[in-house]
Amino acid sequence: MLPEAHEVTAREHGIDALKGVAIILVIGIHASVGRHDFDDRLITIGAAWLWASVPVFMLVSAYFLARELDRQPARAAVARRLVRLVPLYAVWTVAYVVLALIAGGSYRARLRAQSVGGILFLGDGWYHLYFLPALVQVVIVVPLLRRVVATRVAAWLVFAAGCAVLALGPFTGSRHVPVAALHHASLAHPLNRHWLVVWLPSAAVGAALAARSLRPRRWLAWCLVGLAIVTLEGVVASRTHPPFTTDYARGGLPVLAVGLFVAARGWRAPPAWLTRLGRQSLGVFLAHPIVLLVLDRAHHAASVAAIVVTVVAVTAITWVLVEVALRTPARVLVGAPLRPR
Repeated sequence: MLPEAHEVTAREHGIDALKGVAIILVIGIHASVGRHDFDDRLITIGAAWLWASVPVFMLVSAYFLARELDRQPARAAVARRLVRLVPLYAVWTVAYVVLALIAGGSYRARLRAQSVGGILFLGDGWYHLYFLPALVQVVIVVPLLRRVVATRVAAWLVFAAGCAVLALGPFTGSRHVPVAALHHASLAHPLNRHWLVVWLPSAAVGAALAARSLRPRRWLAWCLVGLAIVTLEGVVASRTHPPFTTDYARGGLPVLAVGLFVAARGWRAPPAWLTRLGRQSLGVFLAHPIVLLVLDRAHHAASVAAIVVTVVAVTAITWVLVEVALRTPARVLVGAPLRPR
């Protein structure tokens, strides 16, 4: 799900596998929403564990870009990613706007509720497209971030301050406020997913890991602390918010993402299929809502796990077929990984 060049080493196979796990978790989130066998409060508390997947992608993206800055000018490294991400966003925004109009019902109603500016610049054309504009923001600031977190003290300060700001998310708003009003009034809304502030802690850690100003080693401790904080934030959010209104504005998510990343760097021999899936994760991410829509229209009654397996398989196979059939530059429109130059 990331546009970095792959310099495959024994350590990076684990990072690719982590991206494979993360894209499965993302699909699990989207497959779970609205299903009758999930209680709203349980989703608010437990689904946040899965939401560490997107901070993981942001951390990994910043890590690879910051490492690349050691070998080439920042302008070239950033421009290379933007030249890919902007057309990718444009093509898939048009595709999903058309799909929403054709699908009708709640899909068309949701589209009409969005502003033109939100659709054009913030990914409001479909629920998952926010990721590309958010990633663009991260890419743009990584060169500056790398300088800011060049020392151990600065890296810890930036990370701690960022997590502290995100930790305010579950504590804002009230369950007595209508959902529509909360969506605009809560502190969690401006933080939730569209804006850089929610991704800054993960991006800062990625840059600091690349600069080696942070060298966390105890991945299990990071994961356990992150899970504990996220669970507590979920309990609070379930009492003060309707489900999902805090989104990624949770201070425990970047902590959990760090633990997962450190564990992945030590994963010496991950399954080949998972590594391959990680390298295809952007294409799978962009295509998977189409498969979910088809399953929804077919009134698919299988478990969430079965739906996730189906979506991953179909989107991964489709991505491979398109990648084989197309050549650069057309293949970048399906999220094909960049190759080193």
